[in-house]
Amino acid sequence: MRGPDGGSPTGVGIFTRLAAAIMAVLAMMAIPIGAAGAQEAYPPAAIINQIDPFGCAPTGISGGIGTVQPGSTLTGTLTISGVQVFQSSAIVPASGNARYSVVVPPNTFGPAVVTASGTNTAGQPFTLETTGTIAPCPPALPQTGGSGAQTWVTLGVGAVLAGGFLIAVSARRRRFATGA
Repeated sequence: MRGPDGGSPTGVGIFTRLAAAIMAVLAMMAIPIGAAGAQEAYPPAAIINQIDPFGCAPTGISGGIGTVQPGSTLTGTLTISGVQVFQSSAIVPASGNARYSVVVPPNTFGPAVVTASGTNTAGQPFTLETTGTIAPCPPALPQTGGSGAQTWVTLGVGAVLAGGFLIAVSARRRRFATGA
C-alpha cells in the first residue's frame, strides 16, 4: 500500500529520506573534528609579522607578532644598509600577541630589514625578517601665489555699496526735480 504521494507508506519520498541520511552522516563526521580542534596541533599556529607602513623619513617602525609563547621575550631589530641601528625587547603578554617598536635614527635612509625574534607556542625559537626601504620625504611644493579670492570679495562689496549710494542719490534728485 502506497501513501498519498505515491511513494512510501509514511508519505515521505525517497529523496527526502536520502537527504536526511546524508545530513545525519555529515553531522556525525563533524563531532570528532570539534573535539580534536580543541588541542594544539603541531606545527604551532603561523606567526606573522604585521609591520605598520614605513612612510617617508619615519621616526620609528612598529609591528605586531601574534601567537607566540606568553611570558617569553620578543626582540625587534632594525638594520639599515647592513648596519644594525636599533634593538628593543618586550615580554609577551598572556594573550600571546605582542607589539614591538624600533627607533629610526634621523637622516638614516636606505634598504632596511626589521627582524622580530622570539619563542613560538611549541617552545621553539623563531626569526622573521621583513624588508623595505627607508627613503627621505620629497621636498614640499613651493607656494605659487594666492587665489585672489580676497581681492574679488573686496571689489564686490565695494561695488554693492557704490550701487546703493548711486540709487539713493538718484532717488533724492528725482524727488527734488518733481518739486515734491
